[in-house]
Amino acid sequence: MSFPPIYGYAGMYCGISLDSFLKYMIVQSLTKEGLRKLGPLVVTMAEVEGLEAHKRAITLRLKDIEARKVSVRR
Repeated sequence: MSFPPIYGYAGMYCGISLDSFLKYMIVQSLTKEGLRKLGPLVVTMAEVEGLEAHKRAITLRLKDIEARKVSVRR
């Protein structure tokens, strides 16, 4: 029986490992200014994708930022 010349790499690298079963989560954060700039775009994307809860969450955060901005001016 003959094997292809893999020079032992098959023993070190496998197509499936524990990493194949892990779920990764990426968390990002924005400043208020960043949310003001990106918020309307995120609302549009959420609308297009039918993600009403995401749309509502961003809309409420934007309203909160504006309300706080107005109350600070008084």
